[in-house]
Amino acid sequence: MTARTVSPSRVPLPRSYVLWVGAATVSNVGVAALYFALGWAASAHGGSAAGLVITGLVGTRTVLLLVGGAIADRVGARAVMIAGDTALLVATTALAVAAAVVGTPLWLLLAAAVVEGAVTAFYLPAEGSMPRHLVPEVQVSRAVALRGSGGELADLIGGPLGGILVAAAGFTVAATVDAVSYAPVLIVLLSLRGFRAVATGPRQSLWTDARAGVTTAAREPLTRSSFALVALAAGVFVPVGSVLVPLLVRSRDWTAASGGLLLGGLSLGGIAVTLVIARTGTARHSGLVAALGLLIAGLALTALGLAGGLPVSVAAAVLSGAGVALFTAHTFPVILLATPEGFLSRVQSLLGLTQAATLVAAAPLLGAAASTFGPAPTLIGSGGLLAAVAVAAVGNTTWRRGSVQDTS
Repeated sequence: MTARTVSPSRVPLPRSYVLWVGAATVSNVGVAALYFALGWAASAHGGSAAGLVITGLVGTRTVLLLVGGAIADRVGARAVMIAGDTALLVATTALAVAAAVVGTPLWLLLAAAVVEGAVTAFYLPAEGSMPRHLVPEVQVSRAVALRGSGGELADLIGGPLGGILVAAAGFTVAATVDAVSYAPVLIVLLSLRGFRAVATGPRQSLWTDARAGVTTAAREPLTRSSFALVALAAGVFVPVGSVLVPLLVRSRDWTAASGGLLLGGLSLGGIAVTLVIARTGTARHSGLVAALGLLIAGLALTALGLAGGLPVSVAAAVLSGAGVALFTAHTFPVILLATPEGFLSRVQSLLGLTQAATLVAAAPLLGAAASTFGPAPTLIGSGGLLAAVAVAAVGNTTWRRGSVQDTS
């Protein structure tokens, strides 16, 4: 009798992982709602105040990311996440109570943003390592895709939910909803069993540990190539939703609702692709498919810049989001699987830092280009840059060969 081999795509993901992704998605909906509420409340104090609050959150997180990854590798990802969810639950509850008493003065919003940024600097690297801790390596690509679809869904729901909560009930209720949303993921984390966490232990200084994570990522050619492609793609695509889409909508005299449809299209395209990959797994030749995703996204951005009507623009946005999701769903697992087990959170923190630093550098440049040449030509140029990155990916021998997966 011959034993039958079951394809990894037919084996369900572990129940513990699926439960965690579901609970984390609920939590991220609450987070997205709070981020909208923070931005809205800060905007009442003026544009500079709103920028200060966002900088307090993003800047604090960026500064502490590498340290957060080092600590997560040292004490274990699960422990860091339990501590982080507990801290955020307490802090957001305190924010809701304070807002009910004193309203939303700038100092309170800034303090909340700094606390959020500090805690998530430790939390996000640990969260990024979870697929390696909870699922077999052969299922990591599906696990990463499922987590990605949950994040996209949370962003799609959370922002509008925050607007509804603030408009209907005020900032305090939005903060309360966010506080409650941490409870499900905290319960799931506390109940996890068989968690394959590997902590390196406090053998060196945190700075030395953090530097070792950077060295590890830089030493491995496949990881190095992956980071370079992620940085280039993020620099071109990430500012599209936050910078170019609003400018494009205004230049065409469309309504804010039209801008919401375009942003929703970007998210929907990503959700559709990641859900399919969560079911079927990634392609064997991940590098070539990732490059194809960038090419699709580049062509779609060009179409978005050329399109005159809203329906075609929304379709282009959906296709662009799908292309980028195809790229990330075939790239992030490569990075995660190429990382030595004791460095998972540190390499994930470096991945987050790479994307954040690229965004900070690229967003003003794209904004300046849009002011000089117009949003539509800038989108067309961005599409061309993404297509060029796709060509560079195909031409990178290390990436093309190293990202071939064994599907046996």
